[in-house]
Amino acid sequence: MPCPAKDLTLIIPCYNEESHLRESFAELLSVMKYYARDFEILLIDDCSTDNTRSILKDLVDLDPRVRVILNERNLGRGATVSVGIQQSRAKVVGFIDIDLSTQPVYVPYLADLVLNGKADIATCKRTYKIEFGIIHRVFHRLILSYGYRIFSRLVFRHGLQDTETGFKFFDREKITPVLDEVQDKHWFWDTETMVLSRLSGLSVIEVPSIYIRRPEKPTTVKVFRDVARYLTATVRLKRRLAVRQRLKFQSEAPAALKPAALLFSLRSEQPFTGEYKSTRAVLQLLEEAGFDARVFGQETHPGQFNWRLIAANLMRPFLLRRAAINGQAEVLVLKVPTAAQIPFVQALCLGSRKRIIYWIDGLCWYPIPVSFSVRMFLDNPVLHLGRILLNNRYWPRLIRTSAIHGCVVAAECQTKDLPCRLHSKVKVIPNVAPNVAVSKDLPITRLKNGGGLVIGHLGHTYLNKGLEDLVGVLSELKKDGFSFEARFALSRLGRRGIARKIVQSGFTCCEIVDVRDFFSTIDVLVAPYWTDWGTQVYPKILLESLEFGVPVITSDLPVTRDLFAGEGRLACWISPGNRAELKAVLARFIRGEIELAHSEEIRSRYRSLEESTKDALREFLV
Repeated sequence: MPCPAKDLTLIIPCYNEESHLRESFAELLSVMKYYARDFEILLIDDCSTDNTRSILKDLVDLDPRVRVILNERNLGRGATVSVGIQQSRAKVVGFIDIDLSTQPVYVPYLADLVLNGKADIATCKRTYKIEFGIIHRVFHRLILSYGYRIFSRLVFRHGLQDTETGFKFFDREKITPVLDEVQDKHWFWDTETMVLSRLSGLSVIEVPSIYIRRPEKPTTVKVFRDVARYLTATVRLKRRLAVRQRLKFQSEAPAALKPAALLFSLRSEQPFTGEYKSTRAVLQLLEEAGFDARVFGQETHPGQFNWRLIAANLMRPFLLRRAAINGQAEVLVLKVPTAAQIPFVQALCLGSRKRIIYWIDGLCWYPIPVSFSVRMFLDNPVLHLGRILLNNRYWPRLIRTSAIHGCVVAAECQTKDLPCRLHSKVKVIPNVAPNVAVSKDLPITRLKNGGGLVIGHLGHTYLNKGLEDLVGVLSELKKDGFSFEARFALSRLGRRGIARKIVQSGFTCCEIVDVRDFFSTIDVLVAPYWTDWGTQVYPKILLESLEFGVPVITSDLPVTRDLFAGEGRLACWISPGNRAELKAVLARFIRGEIELAHSEEIRSRYRSLEESTKDALREFLV
């Protein structure tokens, strides 16, 4: 039995390694003799058919820290490593492939990562270094390796770059219960072990390494056989994980069962403009209404278009289908951007026995002037064509009333997007309800910026007449001698021309910001022209101004009048699209001729909206 005081057990599984075993082991010992920790090397032969066993017996005499185990039958590479871990009593156990395609110099570093508590598992992330003379022999292996990495991340979502590397080190006490669940005995053992380790909450560090394929060692890869085995093992593991998740959900259910509810948002949401916050608010209200509620498939929007965002949104229909047929909840609350998506959602939910609540979060796209439509299309054709096709007001005509086994939750001004035959299924809530984030009363401290007036704007960089006019008006006021600062926080959903123009005009422009910090540095929020997009999208940004106690200059529209309680001092109104009026109002505000409410008065309006919203939402949830 190994000494309990050992720091490291290094396991080397062997199978028909005669051609390079002596040289590789000598190279390994030359590295390990400088390792300051107390270690042992465990050589395990898995019933080799060549001269490997006799060589192993010779290697034992080279160093007293070397032990040999001879399997009585061929167990497979994964099971052989498991045997070595069971035989170890060291704090850290690791294994490497004896062909040393990954150099042994990484052993001390990875072992120390685990010994020092920086990770539960430390592995190498291979980068292939291929000599030109043997590229024809290993090219297929390279393609299979990188292809499998991508496939594995997509299927299991483990977030690791390389699960198959034959160079891993574990905290023995933490990996032992994981190995009790591992079933594969061959090469898929690596993937299964890493997936189960991540699900068990073990931390993993991947260290970049160079992988050099030894030309004298014949490849054991057989493409069709190995691909078939990996696919079969993947399907088996996915089934086991699904059963495990169901059992976990059932075991965690409280004794007094509450009706379970899933909250699903049809799109990735931006914490930048409060969309994610409103989802959390709905979740809180569901819990207050007596549901055992959780969010399904939640992913925040990074604030810019990239391939990861596109892939995530393309996956959302599949996630929705899974949520609809999943038997773990009785109620499914679907947060849809507009009523136009309901027919599409109904098709995905066919066969579902859940009570489905369709929560409409915005309004459909309405016709806008042709000249501005052309400008928007030329600015970003993919984005704007997609918005027009997906959000127009004609799709709601396809909603099947008979297929709605729950209800449609809509604000009063959203009902005009819904066909009359559907009104019996609609639960009407206040216009601002979808956007009030139920929160604690956390007033912010206004940061003074040298005593000067600071004007703020929060939004996107795609084409927007209101933003263009605002930048132009502020530049003109600056030239006219008015003293103020302007701060813009813009996501990257569009082209960067307007951001460059802001900076060239002498104003501050940043990208993703903490909304709380942003509102603490401005004295007024200017959000003009809510009708630019052909839709009166609910003003989440304006709600945040109420939450943080910042007055607003915005468009004079029914939805904003409703939000700011009509003729109060919470906001200053301008006509939509009126550039001259925007300039005049800003000039008067900078000169101090317009006095708006102070922070506490604004926040009191927000608190009253919270209370009315809670009452309205509880009514339909119960």
